[in-house]
Amino acid sequence: MDKSQKQLVDTYFRKRGIANVQNTSYEFEAYEILYLINNKIPFDFSSLKAGTIADILVKQPSLVNKLDLSKISYEESNSFDTTYKINYILKYQPQLIDYIDISGFDGYHIADLLIIQPLLIDKVDLSILNDENITDILKEQPKLINRLDLSILDDKHISEILKEQPQLAPYFK
Repeated sequence: MDKSQKQLVDTYFRKRGIANVQNTSYEFEAYEILYLINNKIPFDFSSLKAGTIADILVKQPSLVNKLDLSKISYEESNSFDTTYKINYILKYQPQLIDYIDISGFDGYHIADLLIIQPLLIDKVDLSILNDENITDILKEQPKLINRLDLSILDDKHISEILKEQPQLAPYFK
């Protein structure tokens, strides 16, 4: 970056900072924050909202220790919104599961996560899965069959699974 480009970028962020101070509802975009961080421009992480934190973690998970993950919690916002943000992060950055509270996940959200990230099976509570959740998981991730409780499946759910994954027939009576 030459001198004039650097000056232009500096001016841009100085003006954005002024706009941010004058309008408290305005927030930097995730790509702007990542630019600031990557170019070692000082930034106050405490002002970030949950959605922006989720976007940043998806793009640069190494920042997990610099961000206030308590903003992505079930106490801070409504349950659905929080679960959506957590699921979004974990689908792209499953290694962050140890940093994020998933205690608010229901069977649907666990199934949704395991379909995309089956390696997280040891990190989630499988006891809350119902027959629909197990059916959804096995239709997409048949390799998880030995890890799930098949005893709760009725004939309808078994037939749904076998339509998609006929190789699983030996696991059912």
